[in-house]
Amino acid sequence: MNKKRVTAVILSAMMCMQIFTGCGAKNNAAAVEGGAGQTATESAQGAAGTVTEENAQTAEENVQGTADQDGTEESMTGNDAAERADSTEVSVPEDGEYTVEVTLEGGSGKATVDSQAKVTVTDGVAYATITWSSTHYDYMIVNGEKYLNENEGGNSTFTFPIDGIPCEMDVIGDTTAMSTPHEIDYTLTFQFPETAGFKDLDCNGRMELSCADQFEVEQYGAYKLITIVDNGRFLLVPKGVKVPADVPADVTVLQQPLENVYLVSSAVMDLVCQIGAVSDLKYTGVKEKDWYVKEAADAMAAGNLIYAGKYSAPDYELLLSGGCTFAIENTMITHNPEVKEKLEELGIKVMIERSSYEKHPLGRLEWIKLFGVLFGREQQAKAFLRRQHILSRFWKKKKRDCR
Repeated sequence: MNKKRVTAVILSAMMCMQIFTGCGAKNNAAAVEGGAGQTATESAQGAAGTVTEENAQTAEENVQGTADQDGTEESMTGNDAAERADSTEVSVPEDGEYTVEVTLEGGSGKATVDSQAKVTVTDGVAYATITWSSTHYDYMIVNGEKYLNENEGGNSTFTFPIDGIPCEMDVIGDTTAMSTPHEIDYTLTFQFPETAGFKDLDCNGRMELSCADQFEVEQYGAYKLITIVDNGRFLLVPKGVKVPADVPADVTVLQQPLENVYLVSSAVMDLVCQIGAVSDLKYTGVKEKDWYVKEAADAMAAGNLIYAGKYSAPDYELLLSGGCTFAIENTMITHNPEVKEKLEELGIKVMIERSSYEKHPLGRLEWIKLFGVLFGREQQAKAFLRRQHILSRFWKKKKRDCR
């Protein structure tokens, strides 16, 4: 009976750690790093201990009620959020306010909207505020939902959710300018303004991290600037956005989508699995027989993930012939600097992840946010962490322990 009376705090915490399935490579050289060579999720699991099957079931039953009670967690709105999470072509910036360019198509051409709009991102959901050139629009319909004019007496103004930036939205505007109201179909396009040069970029947001201190991500309009301790800076350029001029020599440009990736750092494969980004990988530094994560093993068995040599001896010819342009290494590569130099000489950008250097296991978990940014799966990464926060009621205490 004592087991059944274990507090919800322990149950939810244990459940959080049990659902982390171990992902990584057996007997991999990367085990030298991160204490005992644990993956990020395994390390977090060790911080909380183990859980019995009975307690795990009880904790799972309590998750739904907990989600509604924890006001500090990020929220996601049902099906809309799920649809946004599935998209890899649109990007939702970090929480904050942005100025974007808007173009309008449809109608007679007499009515227009202001060429710039404010986009506010709250809890991972983007909301655009547009202003018409007319005072006669009384409502708009976006994705089947009706939104009323917010500016009585002035030019019609509406705020509604959008898929991300850049995106196109088919909307309906109801105008009362005629003898009888008419609903008119329009298409609105939202995109960041083009930037002439790197020096013109202004920081307008920063990724919130609770424990991780080995990397940071800053928002510069359409771009994200990633800084990794002792590994330099990376400018992430979304699909369809031009690379700014005069990028400094110490900033590596990464253009999305990142495909045919060579993932050498096996310890973070579990995080890549959790956001569903295995399909963005093409090469690995671990042989099929050494993987015990199902997604990686299945991908190798199907020929979608290919062994391209270990970190110290990659198959350069294979990587080049397969169109690899980006490699994710761990700090073992620093023992073979000539390999990194050769990869970069061949046009393969190299990022060295340092999750194993995080002071707290939860800091290692937060690297999933970085991989979410890289692979256009930020919402999946946030949703994964959100589930862990909901299941782990001692999260706030752990955050205090991080610093």
